[in-house]
Amino acid sequence: MAIVVSNGESLRRKGKGCSFLVRQMALAIKLSRLMERAPDLSCADLARMENLTRARITQIMDLTLLAPDIKREILRLQKRPQGRKNIKEWELRAVCRRPVWEDQRVLWEGISNRSKTASLSLLRQGLRLDRVH
Repeated sequence: MAIVVSNGESLRRKGKGCSFLVRQMALAIKLSRLMERAPDLSCADLARMENLTRARITQIMDLTLLAPDIKREILRLQKRPQGRKNIKEWELRAVCRRPVWEDQRVLWEGISNRSKTASLSLLRQGLRLDRVH
């Protein structure tokens, strides 16, 4: 099965080929396009269609608020990048809440690199990377 994103680019889903985060981003894009084509759809409608809660749909749709370059990087992630742990969707919630893309990029850099110095630097700047519940 393939996940098709912008420009006809497709992501192959072969068992462990794509990370969960990639599938969530692809779902967010799919649902966003669906809402553009059918503006009368609500989050509740999407939740019923996807067999998810409205809260989960909101969390997934928040991924569409990310800067375009971050979205592209996420869609290109492999299951486990060498030397790194998988990036979790909940780690991006704080990033999604930042309305300024440059702030998002700083947070994303810390998350994607998983470097201690980047995390400390972000904390000094007042950008928290804590888990959102």
